[in-house]
Amino acid sequence: MTQKKFIVVAMEYFTKWIEAETLATITERQMKLIVYIFGVHRLILTDNGICFRENLKNFYTHRQIALAQSSVKMPQKKWSVGEAKGTWPEELPGTLWALQTTAHTVIGETTFSLVYGTEAVIPVEIGMRSHRTQHFEEGVNQEPIRLNLDLIDGFREVVEIKNATRAQQVARYYNSKVKKIVPSRRSYPMKY
Repeated sequence: MTQKKFIVVAMEYFTKWIEAETLATITERQMKLIVYIFGVHRLILTDNGICFRENLKNFYTHRQIALAQSSVKMPQKKWSVGEAKGTWPEELPGTLWALQTTAHTVIGETTFSLVYGTEAVIPVEIGMRSHRTQHFEEGVNQEPIRLNLDLIDGFREVVEIKNATRAQQVARYYNSKVKKIVPSRRSYPMKY
């Protein structure tokens, strides 16, 4: 078994849906495949590894994909790294599932619901007796799922409005802290 030491992460801008793949090595071919399959419309952020040499920089520039560099920030507590050392590839799917099924505080929706139009049944619910799992009938369930997918564009518009409203609230709060200074003639002495 090869030791996986790289992670390639793609995030959809609006829904914040995250796809991640762990790799033992990153090749030029793999990076090009990611762009061909998923399309990257904004940015590729890298720690300036070997996979981002000149030939790939030209590939990204030709497709108008911004390439930014950032160094990896190491956590303050080294014990947290030590506990996950070697197991992080196995922990990744569970972590992504948690991110996708947890509601965002700003919009109150999960990324799963923004993508699929319905909430996910979490693994804990499958093992327990809940109303949702006990009364599940696949044939009956298909119609509401189709309806949710038909209405998802309207649902996303509502979320977009919530995001814009929140951004305005943050801007208003930030701007309220700015002190307005009105310059006077005495503020700027003339030099002759």
